[in-house]
Amino acid sequence: MAIEHSEDGDGPTRDDFGGLRNRAVLAAALGIAYGGKRDYYDNFAWDRSPDIEDYYASFLRNPHANAVISIPAETAWRNPPEYVDEKNTEAGTDTDFESDMSDVVSSTRLWHYCKRAHLLSRIGQFGLLMIGWADGEDQQFVDPVDQSAVAQNDPGDAIEWLRPLSQISVTDIRWADANSGRWGQPEYYRIDFSDENDAGTEDIFGAGQREQWVHHSRVIHIAGGLLDDEVRGTPALEPVYNTVTDLQKLEGSAAEAAYSIARPGLHINVDKDANLNDDAEDQIDAETDAYVNEFQPMMRTQGVEVNRIAGEQIDPEKVKQALIESLSEATKIPQKILKGNESGEVAGAQDLREFYGAVAELIEQVCDPQIVRELADRLVKYQVVTGPAGGDYSIDREPLAEQDEQEQSEIQENRSTVIKNIAQYAPGLDTKAIVEFIEEGEFPEMDESQQPAPMNPAEDAGAPPPNATPPALADGGEEQDGTGDDG
Repeated sequence: MAIEHSEDGDGPTRDDFGGLRNRAVLAAALGIAYGGKRDYYDNFAWDRSPDIEDYYASFLRNPHANAVISIPAETAWRNPPEYVDEKNTEAGTDTDFESDMSDVVSSTRLWHYCKRAHLLSRIGQFGLLMIGWADGEDQQFVDPVDQSAVAQNDPGDAIEWLRPLSQISVTDIRWADANSGRWGQPEYYRIDFSDENDAGTEDIFGAGQREQWVHHSRVIHIAGGLLDDEVRGTPALEPVYNTVTDLQKLEGSAAEAAYSIARPGLHINVDKDANLNDDAEDQIDAETDAYVNEFQPMMRTQGVEVNRIAGEQIDPEKVKQALIESLSEATKIPQKILKGNESGEVAGAQDLREFYGAVAELIEQVCDPQIVRELADRLVKYQVVTGPAGGDYSIDREPLAEQDEQEQSEIQENRSTVIKNIAQYAPGLDTKAIVEFIEEGEFPEMDESQQPAPMNPAEDAGAPPPNATPPALADGGEEQDGTGDDG
């Protein structure tokens, strides 16, 4: 759909945006200002419509782009998930479901491939984890999985191999029709099986075999940053691509400037009385070239005065810091993590909490439902894995952050205060229970004999309890009636 421009031809008007329906058309309007007289994307050399090839190239070659894509994914899979049957069992005893899934995980190096597939999915709009089901040699990629054949295998043998793929390997998608039960979902993917980073494995495929149609039952579809589309999400680099580009320009220009200052320019002044023939001019050119390009430390000249042209040193740190702040704000990755362990510094506790919160959301929205649970559900459906005895299962992970000594000390001090405040109302708490609460944070169970006694309202308000003996006077004298009478 074309964008209708305003009458003066300066660019799209506010009303023109009502009909925009896709990113490509939206991209055409980005950066237009002052009635079309200024185009920020042209001025700043920003790519208005980067595609998967641009994102993949940036991931491979740009350290900041690599960090934006890699760090959240690597953090999300730092602590591997664990399948937990809802049926309560004795400690150290697994249900059949838990045991079967453990066999699958160990035999396939499952979490290794899941992490890679998730990372690759962040480069583009989606990624795939292709599954090599053990469903017979006659089965082709284009065929649906033969569930009965897969079910004949032990859990550890049902999956023969796994392969993670990014969007760049998917050359086409055939969508399911409205009557298939998968309307709006991919039915088949056309996949290019050559290496995505051009590592040279094309020769292992025969003629016409590099690209093949693959049935959806043989892949797990992974997409983060979903908006109105259940299949194609927002690439991790899309919101920060301009910032990443600016960082690349800044670092490149700063390096070039430093190089230029280290090798300053030359002003060659030929004496007005010098009579230079062609050979002499060629000699000057050769000496200049050797000085500039071959790092020759001196120049041999005759009748020529050579002076250095000093360059101005520029500190790019302030500009870089502003760009890093922008990158951190958009990605939730702490600045000190983006910049590396700078001068031995580490990210602050508050920054890490916010980052781990964002990663926890990533796990909740992408890792667990789209990968971990999807695979287990298929294995149960294909009768490779015994269904959970409790009817359902959960996914447990170790917490991402470990508290440092100072945080642990503060928490234990707060728990000690709690114990001190309630001890007078629950005198039955023994020393062991108190220590467990301080260290673990789990309040001990109490029987009826240990239940706190009800508080007297007057006592709670600070007044002495009924029939309490008044304290002795400090001077040992008699208590006055409070009327102020001397006699």
